[in-house]
Amino acid sequence: MAELGWESKRINKEVPDAHKVKVISQLFNDPIVGHLPEEFGFGVGSEFSEPFSSILPEGRTAQIAQAISGMSMKHGLVSERFYSGAEPADFTFDLEFHSFYSAKEEVVIPIVKLLMLGVGIENELIEDGEEIAEKLDAEQFFDQLPVFADSARDWVEDINVSVFMSHDPITIKFGDSLTVSNIYFQNVSYTFSNVLEQGEDGAFPIKGTASISAIFRTPPSHKDIATMFGQQSRITSL
Repeated sequence: MAELGWESKRINKEVPDAHKVKVISQLFNDPIVGHLPEEFGFGVGSEFSEPFSSILPEGRTAQIAQAISGMSMKHGLVSERFYSGAEPADFTFDLEFHSFYSAKEEVVIPIVKLLMLGVGIENELIEDGEEIAEKLDAEQFFDQLPVFADSARDWVEDINVSVFMSHDPITIKFGDSLTVSNIYFQNVSYTFSNVLEQGEDGAFPIKGTASISAIFRTPPSHKDIATMFGQQSRITSL
């Protein structure tokens, strides 16, 4: 998608790159730049299960088990746990935005862009109701509804069909220490300061914070973790 023309080349020049967070998306030509939060990180996990953890011997099998164990009460089976897959990995973090030159370009517009990344993309209208009704006429769909055919057709003609889809996965660079790729934003919320800066086209808050909840498109592997921290050359291939 074409750049919306919102970026200023002066933004965040006073802040070293090591103290910036850059959100990179194909939805915009330039990255969204915020200040490195005081704390950031994410967690990963794996699922391990016991194949017989919920099974109780019944019938003849129970009688044999009781005879072997010498116990009259029911008892379960204990087995070694085995790896059954990675848990979905998600994380939350806050991004702060401060105004040095332009509150609109350095605070408001970056947060608007983050909000856009938290929702789907609406395609152009693909069909209107009349087109859909004509196709159903061709398939003799309404002929199968003799009682409600006219009202059903009128209802279909009033329908407009649009399609929403997800944007491409996002990459986030936390300074020089961490680069997280292939993620989506699940939730984005924001707060603005009530201290405003008067500009040519209005008054805008000089400070804002975006709270983001993100999820990996696929659970990361051990190599993905090493790559995120720039340590891929230090691990041994399995």
